[in-house]
Formats: sequence, structure tokens, C-alpha cells
Amino acid sequence: MVYNAVAVAGGYVYAAGYYDYDYLYVEKRTADLALVANATYLEDGWHSAEAYGIAVDPSTGHIWVVGYYDDGNYERPLILILDPDLRLIRKVEPSDMRGFFANVCFIDNYAFVSGSRNVFKLDKSGNLVGKAVGGGQLACANNKLFVFWYAELMDGYRLGYTVFDTNFRELKTVALAKNDYEAAFYAPGRPDTDGQRVYAVAVVEGPRVAFAWVYAVPADVSIAEQILLPAARITSLLKLAIIIGIAALFVVGLILSKIKKRKQGAEVAQSAS
Repeated sequence: MVYNAVAVAGGYVYAAGYYDYDYLYVEKRTADLALVANATYLEDGWHSAEAYGIAVDPSTGHIWVVGYYDDGNYERPLILILDPDLRLIRKVEPSDMRGFFANVCFIDNYAFVSGSRNVFKLDKSGNLVGKAVGGGQLACANNKLFVFWYAELMDGYRLGYTVFDTNFRELKTVALAKNDYEAAFYAPGRPDTDGQRVYAVAVVEGPRVAFAWVYAVPADVSIAEQILLPAARITSLLKLAIIIGIAALFVVGLILSKIKKRKQGAEVAQSAS
């Protein structure tokens, strides 16, 4: 199986992803990572399914798993609401939508789910209450919604984020870095918060280079600062890792060469005697 998301609640660890390429997979483990329960989901009419996000509703204890299913023609967004033993309570599979759901988080008695095109507000039973146009990576912080997005421009890509209140009133939009290379906040992946800042990772891919930027933006919308861990630092680490790897291969090759020469010398000495 492949794990895409993890959540911790009530002394248990919940992980989700996919199994055997086709099955959506969820498991529950103790804090010591002993397996308690696991489950796979693949409904009739689905060619495959995968989980991108998982979270536990603090008001009900239910596990919300979000991702997509493939109906043979398109990928379509999916929500599974499970009980603490991973039994299915409700399935939300809007057949009129394409794409996926990436993240889920909770404020008061509502769940907020981000998709590839929209952000949705649902009640604790999974009924749609409202939505905002524009999808992306989602985090709930200080009773607000932080949506990290990217836009394709004529001459590059623009990263940014928008902050909403729980009724989708826009409080703040910030345009972050513009890039000549393709840049995005990808799914699977989830922003997180420590209450003071919200952290998100953007991936930038060029013809010969791929690197990541880590953004830390203020959870207080009145603060304008933003912190960026530059890509140069990460690419420097990658370069160092490559240099170390090449050096290690050279040393191993040198050792093997010496062993081979010693072996050949021993064989020559043995034949001579």
C-alpha cells in the first residue's frame, strides 16, 4: 500500500492512501503503531479509488477520508465518513463533478473540504451547506480557512493563498512568488498550523531541476509578514547529497578494485606454486 495522509486523534493514528493500485485504503493503529483495524473500499462502478486526505471530526469522532474515484471515464471527488472502527457511515460521491478532494478540516460543527476546483462546507452528516469557487490546499486555523492555490499565467505560474471566514467571506488574498517554471501546491499534501503560522509546501519543476519552497504565513490575518524557506537552501542540500553519493560510489569502486586486484594476485601466486 501507499500512504498519502495521516491523522492523530484519541490516542490512535489513522492513515489513508491506496492498496494494490485500485483500492482506497484506510488503517487505524495505536500510538506504538500496532495495527488495530484496516479496510479497503472499491464500489461497483469504480475502476479505482484513492485517498488524498484524512481527519477526525472532534465533535463526533468520525473519520473523514477524502480523495477520488475513477468511474472509467473521469476521476470524480469522493468523501467517506467512517466510524472509529472504520465501518462506512456515509459516502459522498458527486457524479456531476470531476477532479478530487484534497483536504478536510473542521471548525465548530462543520467540515470544510477542498477540491481541485472549489472549497465546500458540509454539516457533520455530510450534507452540503455552501461552497466557494477556487480550490487548492486547505488548512483550518484560528476559525478561518486558508486556501493555498496556484494559477497558470501567460509567462509562468503564480502561487498564492486566500483566507476565508466560515461563511466564505474573503478576508485576505496574497500573491506569493511568480515562477517561470511550473509551480503548484500539489495533492496529496496538507498544510498545517501551530496556531501562529500556517505552513504549506510548494513544488517547482523545471526542465532539469525540481525543488520545494516551504511557506510560513501568519494565522492572524492582520499581520502582513510571510516567511519563505528559499529553494536555494533545499537545492544546496540536494547538491550536497549528490556530491556525497558520488563520493561514496567512488570509494566503493576503489575498494572493489583493490579487492579484485588482490584476488587476481592471489590466483597468480597460487598457479605459480
